[in-house]
Amino acid sequence: MTTASIPDRIENDAGTIDLAGGEVLFVPAMTEQQKAVFTQHYARKNRSPIWGINKPYEFNDTDYTPWWWLFTERALVEMATSAGWVVEDVQPNWAGRAHTLLLKNSGRRDGVTVG
Repeated sequence: MTTASIPDRIENDAGTIDLAGGEVLFVPAMTEQQKAVFTQHYARKNRSPIWGINKPYEFNDTDYTPWWWLFTERALVEMATSAGWVVEDVQPNWAGRAHTLLLKNSGRRDGVTVG
């Protein structure tokens, strides 16, 4: 599984976002300061618009154009584990703006180990 990810802590001239402990950001609920911090961080590596963050966007449940969530590596690992996957490896990619998790089916079904 590969998805965009963000560091546990982003600090720059616009302020600080601290997501230590596996926290995530729900993009529609981000404050203007959080958007400014993330925009400045992301712009160092990419000047593309970020729908819903530095490009205004009206979120609705039928459109997946914008980013809805910003995950840290730990959050991704914990979500996969909670869903019943065994995380065999985690590697950063896309210049550190994404992570790939090598997942193995744990055999768990509905919270019960099968087999």
